[in-house]
Amino acid sequence: MFYHTHSVLSVFEQLDTSQTGLTEKNAAERLQRYGPNTLPEAQRRSLVSIIIDQFKSPIIYVLLIAALVSFIIKEFSDAYFILGVLLINTFIGAYQENNAAQQASSLRQIVKTYTNVIREGRTKTIASDGLSIGDLVMLESGSQVPADIRLVESNQLFVDESMLTGESVDVHKDALFISDEENLPVADRIDMVYAGSYVSKGRAQGVVTAVALETEIGKIAELLAGRSEEHTSELQSRFDLV
Repeated sequence: MFYHTHSVLSVFEQLDTSQTGLTEKNAAERLQRYGPNTLPEAQRRSLVSIIIDQFKSPIIYVLLIAALVSFIIKEFSDAYFILGVLLINTFIGAYQENNAAQQASSLRQIVKTYTNVIREGRTKTIASDGLSIGDLVMLESGSQVPADIRLVESNQLFVDESMLTGESVDVHKDALFISDEENLPVADRIDMVYAGSYVSKGRAQGVVTAVALETEIGKIAELLAGRSEEHTSELQSRFDLV
């Protein structure tokens, strides 16, 4: 759903929630249905395993055979050049894959926080992994946004979204804003706040519209995890395009 194009009342209706928040029973049922608001942690691979994977490519096999043939026919300069290229390629590929895994891990740590929610009309503090879709969240200056949220009320709210958008300037948010454009860029959805961003000024209330991998930061983490499983070798990537 493009929640930035809907009114607050429409969002409440679609998410089957209200200004008093979810009931504890409903929250527990949704947590069971949608899962915890966490980013899954991929199994960490050893550096040796990552390096070995850099050689699992037809073009690498061809180059290794070419290097061997060059040694046999005593074309040592060619053999050393090919081996040098393979070593550089291995280093670059291993670095890229390891770096992608570390970035994904960092994103998972960012989402772990505590937040104030309204349930059954009462405010309580819970761990962010206990949030679910439809929860009513309270935000204030210094808060870390724990999930993707459609704002219900806002009071001079400014949010740092640099992690998502790259913009260094805090964004002014307004719960009354409604867009007619479904595919509006994330940075322009000023009635929404997103997991991983920070409230730099003001107060707000909002309803959770997405958790875990369905959040914008979750999609980034999923892309980073996928990147570490794809071909990270520069030579291999070029070969795949042929």
